[in-house]
Amino acid sequence: MATLPWTLGCLALSPRNPTSVKYRKILAGAFFGTLIPLLYFFIQHKVHKVPGAYTTYAFFEWSLVLLDVAFDAVTAMDFEGFELVVKDVRGTSRGNNKTVVDAVLEKEKDKQAGQVFGPRFSWPDALDAAADVYNGFIFWSILTSLGVLVW
Repeated sequence: MATLPWTLGCLALSPRNPTSVKYRKILAGAFFGTLIPLLYFFIQHKVHKVPGAYTTYAFFEWSLVLLDVAFDAVTAMDFEGFELVVKDVRGTSRGNNKTVVDAVLEKEKDKQAGQVFGPRFSWPDALDAAADVYNGFIFWSILTSLGVLVW
């Protein structure tokens, strides 16, 4: 139900890139045009009990998914002129401060591990470490299971 306003909103409010507008119109037309045979084969399957109608219905259903994803993927054409730059404005990654880091590490290399990380236990630091471990676990679990979940 929300596809129609989303599609019309994207067509009306997207940047005036002629190529992306053309592809969006083609994909939107194909999407809504696919609904007619989709409904026909669903009725053939449910009401008339035609063998093989559900298989054809399923192909049209998956084509709707692919057309919807393709419609949203056209947005990449609108961002062709954008460039994202990550820039170090302080200059700490230029290599000039490498000697400072080396000097600090040189002082700490003979210390025991407990002296390097701190002389006492800190609950906030322990909670931060536990949160990092938990977030890492959740991230990698979702990332590695997403493909299996979808397919």
